[in-house]
Amino acid sequence: MIKRDANDRYFIQPPMMVESNDQTATTQVLSFMLGKQLYGLEVAYIYEVSRMVAITEIPDSPPDVLGVIDYRGTVVPVIDLEARFGLETHTPSLVTPIIIAWTGKYAVGLIAREICEVLSINPYDIMEPEEFGQPRRHVAGVAKIDDGLLLIMNPAGLLSERLMSRLEGADV
Repeated sequence: MIKRDANDRYFIQPPMMVESNDQTATTQVLSFMLGKQLYGLEVAYIYEVSRMVAITEIPDSPPDVLGVIDYRGTVVPVIDLEARFGLETHTPSLVTPIIIAWTGKYAVGLIAREICEVLSINPYDIMEPEEFGQPRRHVAGVAKIDDGLLLIMNPAGLLSERLMSRLEGADV
């Protein structure tokens, strides 16, 4: 369930383990659009979803790194996922959603075209990327959903080696 507060920020309730008929837990995934494709990120990795804030540009950054933001006292890099994946990009506006997520080591801001919904997905409906010849770098799995397929992102693979080294050097 996504809730919106008075400041137009979206908050996602903590992930809940939901029992299905065959006694397996479902995976909670926030779905969002990048280009014309539906992507997702497990809710367990998400701090919050809010609308765009002021981004401080970083000199000599890759084109997909828009800069950094101050998220509750922490410097967080912001990545344009459409640019990262070579999709048609759009210019962010004040209503563009930004997903603040955890990569396993750092927080990161992810720019999405539009937020869709939180889905409960049975683990049996998620294919591992190795099953179709892909490494786990950006994609953790592909889920079969009612409307087609959902690419579930691997948060640990979202930061490039270059950006990781900059973050480690800055002690962020």
